[in-house]
Amino acid sequence: MLKELVDKSSEIDQAILMRFPPFLVDQIKSLPHDNLNIKVRPTNDIDMRFFRVQINENEYPATLVDLPTIIEAHKTLDYKTIFKSVDVGQMLLVHQLPPGISIEDFDPFVHGNS
Repeated sequence: MLKELVDKSSEIDQAILMRFPPFLVDQIKSLPHDNLNIKVRPTNDIDMRFFRVQINENEYPATLVDLPTIIEAHKTLDYKTIFKSVDVGQMLLVHQLPPGISIEDFDPFVHGNS
């Protein structure tokens, strides 16, 4: 049985680490998971590190940052055996828009990491 689980899990895993502002975390937790629609797209600004994250109908700016160390993500298929599935070296940091600033005018260097 374990061999079948390992064979099934040997496909390449993909992972993305995202950090949301606290108000967005509460919003996301309150939505049903089957109704959650998150889209990520690059903005083509400054070496492809700036993104727009769309959660349902709302859009937020995001910045791709390098983590100080590699993080190992693990998973289980049978709730007994845990194995490493992917290494994560970057995180997508989603920002909260300051009042009165549009997403086009948002600059993470000026408006900070919220």
